[in-house]
Amino acid sequence: MRNALEQVRGVVAVDPHVRLGNADLVVKTDSAAARRIGLSAEQVESQLNAALFGQVAFVLPQEDRLTNVRVRYPDRLRYDLHSLSDMPLLTSDGGTVPLRAVARIEPRRSLNEQWREDQQPTINVTAEIEGRDLGGAARDIQRQLVQSPVPPGYRLELAGDYRSQQQAFRSLLAVLLVAAVLIYLLIERVGQLRHRGLPPEQALATAGRERFRPILITSLTTLLALLSLAFGVGPGAQMQQPLAIAVIGGLMANMLFTRLVIPAGYVLWKGRPR
Repeated sequence: MRNALEQVRGVVAVDPHVRLGNADLVVKTDSAAARRIGLSAEQVESQLNAALFGQVAFVLPQEDRLTNVRVRYPDRLRYDLHSLSDMPLLTSDGGTVPLRAVARIEPRRSLNEQWREDQQPTINVTAEIEGRDLGGAARDIQRQLVQSPVPPGYRLELAGDYRSQQQAFRSLLAVLLVAAVLIYLLIERVGQLRHRGLPPEQALATAGRERFRPILITSLTTLLALLSLAFGVGPGAQMQQPLAIAVIGGLMANMLFTRLVIPAGYVLWKGRPR
């Protein structure tokens, strides 16, 4: 994925944020081999757990508390791959077998961090854009990702500034729709009054009085919904704050526009009665 992103023009500082942790020893029990010596996989794991993490041998009473005394293998055996493979396991008939006879030990480096979003494990790959616009870079990234298939069960999503941009565009579209509805409320009523024989000026004045309240309520509802973003309240609100302020200003200007500019333009378009 990193190589795919670095091939896109203008994409720099690609960071997959994958950091490997300390080396681990993973023990995988062979259930069939364990059954042949009279042990279950759970019994093997129980003995291994006691050897590595200890088992409470007795409780030591002290003045104000009880302290568990735990017995375990010394560190020189617990952290050595070869010594751990030779760790004896007690069989059902009282004998012993080495751990390697019933289990496979593999050194492995796992991730030191695991991020989740909506209860799904995620890997956040970040990058910077230089010398070009965000939208053009996002389109090139999407084309590049299509050519880089992922294993089954995985999916790719563009987030960050691109997702914020798309949300801003959707919010702007909603505002444009609201503005169109407000203008249509007024013009549609003017047309009805003109069909009844009223002149343009009187039809506009009557429609303005009748439609002012629904226009005001619609605008105020949208303004109140955006106030929290405009004041930067809530997580992530600061990214949307400039857009919210611009939308609020646009809606306030739109109320004046529908009350002053639209009526004047309508009169000029339809012409004054002679």
